[in-house]
Amino acid sequence: MHADFGATKNPVNPREYFVPDFGVDQDIIASTNSIAQSEVAVGSKLNASFADSKNPVNPRNYFVPDFGVDHDILHVEHAIDISEKKLNHKLEASFDATKNPVNPRNYFVPDFGVDHGILETNASLQQSETVLKHKWSPVKDGDHWANMPAADANSAYVFSNTSPEFSAATKTDGSSAFVAVSKGPPAAANVQLDSDPICSSAGCDQYKQKAGPPGHPMDYFVPNFGVDHHIEES
Repeated sequence: MHADFGATKNPVNPREYFVPDFGVDQDIIASTNSIAQSEVAVGSKLNASFADSKNPVNPRNYFVPDFGVDHDILHVEHAIDISEKKLNHKLEASFDATKNPVNPRNYFVPDFGVDHGILETNASLQQSETVLKHKWSPVKDGDHWANMPAADANSAYVFSNTSPEFSAATKTDGSSAFVAVSKGPPAAANVQLDSDPICSSAGCDQYKQKAGPPGHPMDYFVPNFGVDHHIEES
């Protein structure tokens, strides 16, 4: 691979080629909707501008504490050190090492066929289609897929149907996905304040231990193999 900013001709570095426009990225759409929901809930408009350079607007030059090297980096360095001592070999990595003896290239990669997870998923799909006597054929409609399974809106998981959201808000028909706006704190109808007693008015006799020996093993021997290898390496 060669990269040179001096190479400006199309045969070397293609330019002005067609780039398809698939519309606004889904993450940006979701973030924009999330900001809109938060603004409604908080009652404040988020304003961000690079032109606002004063400290009261965008604080600058504030103190940032230094907590030292991240724990994950320390653990990785420690694990590498242990491996180097066990293998009696020093790990060296450099982007300048481009020769095959240092960093092998163009070596044989075996083909073990389709991944087992994909095979199992395809088999499960075929079984479901056979049981339901229905062929699942998702169709792409513009920038989204139709007839795709989707999770219900958050309000589908509360014990009330008075929420402003409905499960249709998350259907993947491209019309109203993720556009439901929160109305602020939950209404009293959505908050379950009633007691959920474990025992009935007759007492707690339904959970008493039955007479006789237990129906499951207890106090059996559990061997101790020492500290887990992963914990030791970490």
